[in-house]
Amino acid sequence: MRTPDFSRWFLLSWLLLVIGFGLCIAFNPGKQIASESIAIPLETDRAIFGKLYTPRGVLTPYPVMVLGHGVNNSKATTAPLAMELARHGIAALTFDFGGFGESYPLSTAEKSIESLETSTLEDARSVLAWIRDRPERLDPTRIGIGGHSMGGTTALQLAQIDPQLRATVVLSMSGTATSTAPRNLFFGVGVYDQMNSPRDIRIAMQAATASPDITCLDWDICGDFAAGTARQLAISATADHVFAPYDGRLTAAVIRWVRQSFAIETQDVSLVLPGWILGWELAFAGGLGVGIWGIGQLDRRVAGSRWRRLWRYGNPAFGAMVTIALWGYFDTKSSEIAANLLLFSYVLLLASNYALRDRKIFLKALRLLGLYALLFEFAMLLPTWICGLGELWQQPIYLVGLPQLIGQWLLWSGYWVAPFIKAAFFPVHTLELQLSGLFVLLVLWEFLRPGATFGAIEWVAVLGVRWLRRPFQVSVGRVSSQQIAGLSILLGLFAIVLHQRATDGLLELFASQGGLVVRQLSLLLVLPLVTIVGCARSRWFRRWEMAAIDDKTFDLT
Repeated sequence: MRTPDFSRWFLLSWLLLVIGFGLCIAFNPGKQIASESIAIPLETDRAIFGKLYTPRGVLTPYPVMVLGHGVNNSKATTAPLAMELARHGIAALTFDFGGFGESYPLSTAEKSIESLETSTLEDARSVLAWIRDRPERLDPTRIGIGGHSMGGTTALQLAQIDPQLRATVVLSMSGTATSTAPRNLFFGVGVYDQMNSPRDIRIAMQAATASPDITCLDWDICGDFAAGTARQLAISATADHVFAPYDGRLTAAVIRWVRQSFAIETQDVSLVLPGWILGWELAFAGGLGVGIWGIGQLDRRVAGSRWRRLWRYGNPAFGAMVTIALWGYFDTKSSEIAANLLLFSYVLLLASNYALRDRKIFLKALRLLGLYALLFEFAMLLPTWICGLGELWQQPIYLVGLPQLIGQWLLWSGYWVAPFIKAAFFPVHTLELQLSGLFVLLVLWEFLRPGATFGAIEWVAVLGVRWLRRPFQVSVGRVSSQQIAGLSILLGLFAIVLHQRATDGLLELFASQGGLVVRQLSLLLVLPLVTIVGCARSRWFRRWEMAAIDDKTFDLT
């Protein structure tokens, strides 16, 4: 076994770690806001889990916004917007609808579009009741509601039957409204939205104003905030459906809209969450590098000692995980921090065990991972760009925002994926820490067979790429085991893309609209898969691949 020497990578990792923590400190929203996890009990022995963000230095009772998430997402989706609202003097409450995140479970039948329209509305009403029961902290006369995708539909419906809500924010979703209901309606959408085009939402906004000369399209404002008839449609050239809640332009527009709806003096909007998230991502990568280097140095010292056999099972990352799990279990106030640290320690365990096998293979695998991650991002971005062609044709100036769209995809992808991993590993992690059976089994497997997890992923990935690069042949007869394995890899890629589309909520929408199914599934499901396969088979991509590995360590031919 060759122990890795990470001198250069160690310095680079420290640099990333220092820069990351520097950004976290410089853009730390905690200096201006406070947060607390809450559980809202329901009559059926169920509970809605949420998080309340409140501004520091603002007198109570706070004006407050309720924010709902989209299909197959969680309160983490609207957390960045909630934190930015709190930084600008508006308390914000994010929560998990029933069947999602940490809130009460729902059966598959209860997650149909029709059932969700009912359950989400009832959940939002329960959240509003919780707020109104606390008038000493949260101002009952200044409450607004908003949401993204499915959460936007719920917000629009509830605001029309609850006239006490003073602001309504709908992101990436159209709907029916009148000139008087709901109060102070804001529509926000990205040029590249895959579900609801700006054209569709313009039509919805036209129906929501009685003005013969509509001025509230494309960032203008019409109506009167005091009378509750204010209307605005904001179209961002840097957003699509998935990342609209994180888009800087839409976030700033929402903050200004809510402050005007609550009759709070407008001010310049400065955003810190992009810098803060970037800081944590750099710190995560740098921390992994430093941790792998440190474990490698320990391995080098122990390699010739009598403790070598024990050290095989003594990866410090595993010990850290046990300690963190016990801490999070007994100190429930720290459970969310413990969940994040457990996730980091698990990745460190996998990476360090794999790295201890062979330094050269590890570094080459790291470069290949980055290359294929960029390929996957490109495959997802291509149909997104195509969805915006109609709007780009009419407004070519929107092309100026394309580089920022790509940057936001790269920035927010890690943040967007993390909640799904935490939901699988830690079903509850805000008010208490619960480890899933899947997480325990994966950790034990890696403990008993160090390096086995990434080793298995490597084997499957190499086999899959080799099969994808074989000449296309159509034959009738016996199917070989390699063909079965290759087909399984292709189906696995299809499942990954299918899962992302299901997570976006796109599949349910298309299934309910008949004629759109084939076109949209071809664009948003088949096209990314064909792009991945086509690029993997191309000569230019193979040249990039060979530049990453330099030799035949990974035989992908």
